[in-house]
Amino acid sequence: MQVFPEHPRPLYPLTVSQRWKTEISKNGSQRRGLWMFPKFDVKVKYRTPTLPEAITVWNFYAARKGALEGFYIYDLVVFDHSNIYLGTGDGVTAAFDIPGKSTSGHTLYTNGTELTSGFSYDYAIGDGGSDRVVFTSIPGPGDIVTMDFTGYLRIKCRFSHDNLDRENVIRSVMRYGIELTGL
Repeated sequence: MQVFPEHPRPLYPLTVSQRWKTEISKNGSQRRGLWMFPKFDVKVKYRTPTLPEAITVWNFYAARKGALEGFYIYDLVVFDHSNIYLGTGDGVTAAFDIPGKSTSGHTLYTNGTELTSGFSYDYAIGDGGSDRVVFTSIPGPGDIVTMDFTGYLRIKCRFSHDNLDRENVIRSVMRYGIELTGL
């Protein structure tokens, strides 16, 4: 999967929002979470970009065909991240990409239970340059793999809009922000 261009350099920190899915009864007395983990929406802003910089972002948007194709963006501010979803075991897969890079302070869990052995870490070899955990004791089918870590969060997203025009991207959107929807 492609990674959102790091050049031109967006203003940091990015505006990152957690989005949850909650079902609320008609009278509001009952609530039920439909997602176990949040999705992350992002707004990217730039200082006044040069024309070639704006064209780089425009070309990336055009190559993704607007909102059609997903991609990764890294929030390049180091934070402590808790209970981040890595994947669901299938009894065969041994390697799970950590949704981050330059990660440290790892605590790995399957089904909420901390693991202290049976895995190792590889750095910058995952999809989009992410770090990776490799299990020697492969998670079973249906096992939920999560992690706490410190580092740059990798967010899977897409463009929120399917109909941006080039002039608007070059003149306005680059200055006021590009909205990305988490996948």
